[in-house]
Amino acid sequence: MYKDWFFSCFILIFSVLTLMQVAQCQTAVEAPIVPESYTLMPGDNLLVTILGKTTYSYTTYVTYDGKMTINIPMSRIMEDGSSKHYSEVIDAIKVAKLTLKQAEDSI
Repeated sequence: MYKDWFFSCFILIFSVLTLMQVAQCQTAVEAPIVPESYTLMPGDNLLVTILGKTTYSYTTYVTYDGKMTINIPMSRIMEDGSSKHYSEVIDAIKVAKLTLKQAEDSI
């Protein structure tokens, strides 16, 4: 079910920040990130935008084994009538050692 929905979507990796930059609350990098030459490595933080019937964005990171997760937003109505929002991982894709451009093109 999720696979059919996933393949009908276009996934765009929008920006990359290393976890060290996020931890230090730095918003600027030393030089602009060039998608054709920036190599993704474990610890890189990614902003992913899913365009499809429903458009949404989320952040994820490149895991220690070189993968990034593809998430789908979910919600559930609780017994008290409130709703709980969460995301479910539907896939993990190997992106480490690819350039940002290669990752964008292969996803």
